[in-house]
Amino acid sequence: LYLIPFFHNPCGVSYSHAELLELVDLAEQFRTHVVFDEPYNDLAFDGDRPPPVACVLQDSSRVLSLVSFSKVLAPGLRTGFVVAQEDTLFRLYTDSGSIRSGGGANPLGALVVTDLIESGELSAHAGATASTLGKRMRVLFESLAAEGLANKQCAPKGGYFAWVDLGIDTSNPAFLKECKASKLSVTPGSACMISGARAADSAQLELAAVAASRHVRLCVAHTSPDVIRR
Repeated sequence: LYLIPFFHNPCGVSYSHAELLELVDLAEQFRTHVVFDEPYNDLAFDGDRPPPVACVLQDSSRVLSLVSFSKVLAPGLRTGFVVAQEDTLFRLYTDSGSIRSGGGANPLGALVVTDLIESGELSAHAGATASTLGKRMRVLFESLAAEGLANKQCAPKGGYFAWVDLGIDTSNPAFLKECKASKLSVTPGSACMISGARAADSAQLELAAVAASRHVRLCVAHTSPDVIRR
């Protein structure tokens, strides 16, 4: 299983502790792993940053947390870490090319990030970034409320993204053309769906695809409040 547990891309939602436990129970039942992709944890708007799931559910050998610094420090920064039980990491990385030959490691990036962590600058920067994103997200939802849309949405508590139900087919070329003419960059919900599912999954995915087609993903990462209001 693979998922983003906190401040999801594109939906902005977070899993509760109870839901995370249910997922781990399923992994135990089917003898598989749950891979939690956690690049947004440090971008909690209220400063209450969730720790990696594998740090909380330490008793499970089925849990891996993948943490990246790219969403907090710089896009494309290929530096992060994996949290899991020691024997799980040993099995995964004993024969890994990135460990044996250094083919996927990033020593310079690791040194820079280490210095930022030890100096406290990373924590301060993450807090300031999260605060800025939170202000932008509030402006976005105030603007949606002014258009009568906010009652359909659940405002994210962290991260970059809002998943907005417009009630129309957001992949319609006419809609996208109008967005472009208005200098509005949106990602239609259909672009966030997977393709090529098994027949057994087709009914559920069809329902999800219909729901997604009414949505757009909006990003506040590089958009000022004034631009959001316009």
